Amino acid sequence: MKNINPWLLSVFVLTIAGVTFRWWLGNSIMTALLTLILALSLVPLVKVTQATSGSNKEFKTYKIIGGVISTFGLSVSTYFNIFSSTSLNLRFALVGSFIFAIGLAVILINRFKNQISKNGHA
Repeated sequence: MKNINPWLLSVFVLTIAGVTFRWWLGNSIMTALLTLILALSLVPLVKVTQATSGSNKEFKTYKIIGGVISTFGLSVSTYFNIFSSTSLNLRFALVGSFIFAIGLAVILINRFKNQISKNGHA
C-alpha cells in the first residue's frame, strides 16, 4: 500500500463506481454526487494508511476529514432510509453507509497511528 498513488486509486474507483452506480442506481445527479464523494473519500484513507509518522497537526486534520466524511455518509444513509419524501431508496442508503464506513476507517487508522507515534514505536 506504500507505493499506491491515492489520486490514481481515486480515479480508478470513480470510473468503476460511476459505471456501476449508473447501472444500479440510475442516471441522476445524486448518483454522480455519491460516486464522486466515494472516490474522493479514498484519498485520505490511503494517505492515512501510508503515513508512518506525522505531526500533531496532521493527525488532527485527518481526524476532522474522517469526521466530515462519516457525517456526510451517515446523513445520506439516514435521509434515504427515513426521511426520503418520495420513497425509501435503500440502494442510495447502502452507498451512504459505505461512505460512512470509509470515514470511520480514516478516524480509526489515524487514531491507531497517532498512538503509535506518541509511544515512539514508529
